[in-house]
Amino acid sequence: MQRSPGIARVGAGALLLGSLVLAGCSREAELHAVEAKRDALLATTVPKSDFWNEVQRKGVALKEQQAVRTEIEPARARVEAEKAALSTLEQRLAETRHEQDEAAASLAAAKHALEQAADERREREETLRGFETRAVAAGDAR
Repeated sequence: MQRSPGIARVGAGALLLGSLVLAGCSREAELHAVEAKRDALLATTVPKSDFWNEVQRKGVALKEQQAVRTEIEPARARVEAEKAALSTLEQRLAETRHEQDEAAASLAAAKHALEQAADERREREETLRGFETRAVAAGDAR
């Protein structure tokens, strides 16, 4: 827990006063050492008004941060839901593409079979024409 800046100053003053009383103010070197300690202690403290301004600034910043978090959470939940929906759609798309590839392969096989059947039909029609031609020729020859 942080000490109040006012308490630190009172403590520094009491330290100085105690030193002066004990030393009897006759030793200047000790007095300067105590003053140096006091100055070092005061350098690490902040005036009370600055301290409370900082506390207030941090409190306002914390409230703003909490407000932003409150706004962000619903958006974050929507993003997660949309990611899940997107994942489902991507899976469906992959399945549909697979089905489309299978259908294309079946169509290609059916077209190939149709072409073979058409070729076979042409061959048979040529064979029939050849029979008819021979039959007509044979009928004329009789």
